[in-house]
Amino acid sequence: MKKQLFAKRWSPFERDFLKGDKEEQFPGVYLLAYSDQPMADKPVKPDDIFYVGSSCTGLNARLNQFHDGIRRYCCHSAAMRFYKRWRRRSRPRPRQLFYVAVVAVPCETRKELRTEKDIRKMGRVAELEYAALAHIKKHTGFEPLLNKK
Repeated sequence: MKKQLFAKRWSPFERDFLKGDKEEQFPGVYLLAYSDQPMADKPVKPDDIFYVGSSCTGLNARLNQFHDGIRRYCCHSAAMRFYKRWRRRSRPRPRQLFYVAVVAVPCETRKELRTEKDIRKMGRVAELEYAALAHIKKHTGFEPLLNKK
């Protein structure tokens, strides 16, 4: 799954990014870039990654929490760190934008319905998040700026 994640291309990040996509309801890992350069459709590179996050339930809901949090200091711990450190500062032009890449892990997350196999898949989400962080550290010498872990 790490190869799949790093083979992705950046998409502009907006609220309900995954709305209507089958991946929206599944857990997974997401990468965010924050840049004043156009990055849409460019390959994901470790140097471009500003944050690595994961969701143990629906990816779309978690991404929406981040989206809301960078605008009003709520909802997502990394978004609140961004708001405090980067959002409030006046930015020179051109405007910086977020870009996103995701890998969803199709499985049932509801406790009353999930199987042993679903629980193992959920564990792969956590493993993928840390594998992505390790990959970035190996290639850049640093972890993404917005990650606290």
